[in-house]
Amino acid sequence: MAVNQSLISLAGFSLASFSLTTLLGGLPAQGQMSSGGAIEPQITAGVTFEPPGDETLKNSQGGATRDSGYCPIDSSTDSVNSARSVVPLMPKNRADGLTVSDRPAFFMYVSSGSAEQIFFTLKDQNEDYYYQKTVSVPEGASIVSVQLPEDAPPLEVGKNYQWTFVVACQMPVRPDSPIVTGWVTRVTPDSVGLNLNSTRHRVNATPSLEMAQLYGSAGVWFDALTTLALLRDQEPENYTAVWKEFLASVGLEAIASEPLMLDQN
Repeated sequence: MAVNQSLISLAGFSLASFSLTTLLGGLPAQGQMSSGGAIEPQITAGVTFEPPGDETLKNSQGGATRDSGYCPIDSSTDSVNSARSVVPLMPKNRADGLTVSDRPAFFMYVSSGSAEQIFFTLKDQNEDYYYQKTVSVPEGASIVSVQLPEDAPPLEVGKNYQWTFVVACQMPVRPDSPIVTGWVTRVTPDSVGLNLNSTRHRVNATPSLEMAQLYGSAGVWFDALTTLALLRDQEPENYTAVWKEFLASVGLEAIASEPLMLDQN
């Protein structure tokens, strides 16, 4: 894990402008009658993540660092993760994940008052690809995201990329600053058994619960997570419970109820 190299380059960050803006369409769901006679949606189906076989991730390296330190202020807070400033949204005991997107999103939990600045980097094993961004610091404990923008180079199919979040408790960044890191591999839908030929199942189609379920059953972690995050953000009354259940199923129940702050830059 090339942590020192990532830290050295943090000072030269330039902000990229992009958004996770996506319009959500209607979803088939069971319903119940409201007092006014209208049918209110009631989402009952969940999303299950089936980890991919080791052969799918055979070239991945490194690990997701979960206990890399904490900011001093965290030790005196009541945060559910007071001993950890940062937690990557990755399945328990997994350091790497798949995506079928050319520009996926990455998620991390940051505890209340722990960060003065947050930095994100993404690079391939040879550092031919390199992207970096300063992440907006939430006012309280939150799950934050970084969505690769359209002007970022697309990920190549079959290549592994290392992502890293660094939390600066104080500026400048210190060698002992909390860090989480892991790997993402872009794959083709066919290689993981995904049939995305129909219009509503295309990679860039409107997010839906059905798409999240397809991604989850195929072991495509980053896209299942991103799809559910978008649904929860747009329709919290319908999808917050599904989101919590999904995170709890992979060992992230401690942060499943935390606010979600999607990348809007």
